[in-house]
Amino acid sequence: FGHGVERRQSALFVPVDATSGDFEGDKIHTDILRGLSKRSKAASGLFIFDCCFSGTFLQRATRAPSWVGRLAQEKSRIVITSGMSGEVVDDDDGSGHSPFASSFLVAMKEAPASEELSAIQLFVRIRSECINRFHGSVIPLLGRFPGDTGGDTFIGKSS
Repeated sequence: FGHGVERRQSALFVPVDATSGDFEGDKIHTDILRGLSKRSKAASGLFIFDCCFSGTFLQRATRAPSWVGRLAQEKSRIVITSGMSGEVVDDDDGSGHSPFASSFLVAMKEAPASEELSAIQLFVRIRSECINRFHGSVIPLLGRFPGDTGGDTFIGKSS
């Protein structure tokens, strides 16, 4: 959390001891953070920014009438898998469906018909159902393919 400013369609994070004004030498440019992330040898990472213009770190600014419209304008290449890397998954939970398919069907059935359901919301519902119903033996994953710019895909009612 802190302060952020936008310069030339990019964001700068402003440390507490930075000068005010246009001088950028004492501010943290998003390119620096992107570079640190890219060079990191960590298996995973989470960046949480709570400041003005923090969305600029990820993508170009967009304006649309709703959050659904805003996310739908960005490219989405979301992947939901039925299991973890290198894992053999069960293909029948006794219902004639795989545990993943059963959880998918429950998630879709319980989704409000009057609202659009995003792929990410769907994933959360599927994962919760898998973990609760199958006691953690089925753990779906969510990821993104190249070309994704942070958007989402929506299922259900059109906006």
